[in-house]
Amino acid sequence: YVSLEDDLMMRFGGDRIQAIMNRMGWEEGTAMDGGLISRSIETAQKRVEDMHFESRKHVTDYDDVMNKQRQVIYALRNKVLHHDGIRDEILAIIEDLIEELVTSVCIMDQKPLDWDLEDLKKKYQFLTNVPLELPEDMQLDVDAIFGIVHEEARSLYLAQVTEKDTRLSGLISLSSGENPKVEFEHSIPSYEQIEQRTLLEGLDHFWNAHIQDMEELRDGIGLRGYAQQNPLYEYQREGFVLFQQMLGQFKEAVARKLYYEEIVHPELIVRAIEEEEARRHKLEMQRHEIHDPTLADASPSEPSAGGNKDR
Repeated sequence: YVSLEDDLMMRFGGDRIQAIMNRMGWEEGTAMDGGLISRSIETAQKRVEDMHFESRKHVTDYDDVMNKQRQVIYALRNKVLHHDGIRDEILAIIEDLIEELVTSVCIMDQKPLDWDLEDLKKKYQFLTNVPLELPEDMQLDVDAIFGIVHEEARSLYLAQVTEKDTRLSGLISLSSGENPKVEFEHSIPSYEQIEQRTLLEGLDHFWNAHIQDMEELRDGIGLRGYAQQNPLYEYQREGFVLFQQMLGQFKEAVARKLYYEEIVHPELIVRAIEEEEARRHKLEMQRHEIHDPTLADASPSEPSAGGNKDR
């Protein structure tokens, strides 16, 4: 049984059946049966099913866009989790950033003499925290400039890795052995572990923010239909742009954090410990001098009777 006041009948065919009722003289509350009514109900149900099928189909199409992006992110995350070429991944990120940096300054439509190489130096220093020195006789060519800048960035990072690994090893030696000089709250990681942690933290942060952006885009994308635009196509296009922007932000954040990473030199810790020990030893000696009765209560000797006469 179904009522003519049911939402299904009101939206699909209710007016038509109501008109038939009026013509046939049926009163409200009368049970009706017949092929015409059954077909009307079946037609209404079919329209609802078709509408829901189209809705589910669009939902699946929208989900496919996110699934493809999710596959890219999860593949990278699994690679980092299993220590599968972490250093190579970071060097590839640096290469991508340098390529984008150079192409943003060395624009092909401009004359090479119009390229703002000072802006290139500023962007390089912002990324690496180290000034960039370009050769005066450098060829003004995109490939040549990219080769120089990329080699500088790559060499700088590898040199920093070697230095930071050495410092971490020194810190480990300070906290190990039978008589460690210093105790740290947490175990000291290797630099590869620092790289892994930086990649994972950056990936999780930017991916979660991207999911929120995609949900907001999806909530309002249906309005594009009023502008005679295909909502699904616009969602795919703008979703791809957002994904590329997210990857760019992720790469820059990871590279800058690793370039700016500071690890204290073990010699500075040893020097600080020695200075603190010397300060405490000095304070201890001062306390002994104050509380030692042979020193604190001692008075100067009395002058001899003939002392004044001699003077």
